[in-house]
Amino acid sequence: MSIEERLKKLETINQKIVDSYFIVEQYWQVLEPLLFDERVYSTWDNSEGVVAVKVVRMGLYTSIMIELYASLFDKGNKVGSLYNLIEGVKDSEVKKQLRKRFCAPKGTTIVGDHTEDEIEYLQKMFEKDEISRKEETFDKFYSEVITEYEKLIKSDLVNNLSYSRF
Repeated sequence: MSIEERLKKLETINQKIVDSYFIVEQYWQVLEPLLFDERVYSTWDNSEGVVAVKVVRMGLYTSIMIELYASLFDKGNKVGSLYNLIEGVKDSEVKKQLRKRFCAPKGTTIVGDHTEDEIEYLQKMFEKDEISRKEETFDKFYSEVITEYEKLIKSDLVNNLSYSRF
């Protein structure tokens, strides 16, 4: 697969992760009142409806856990998960291309009275400075993302999520 195809695949994975988040958010909007609004249970007044509410609540909870776990850690080749995204950006060629894109200068407009040579010199100077700052920023955030992901997968939160899923 070409580098452009791999980058496009990572964009698609990223979009799938975002889509999963919105699905979980919708499930949560339904589940939250079933957990915290006492009026839900009092409406049914200990009838069979309370049992139905409990079943819906458990189904929503399970759906949220499955969706969260899948969007974070599923390793399938065609799955949109944070695991696949991180593994993709760890590839040195992908990282190199992402860094190149991130660090591309946006251009500088020079105002005032300057000769063409001065304008060219100032633009090159500002471009060099911009690229340098962006490279530093990219390297910092890239390292942080990888480090924080590695902390996340070892965390109690993820461990509990794994146990609650099975």
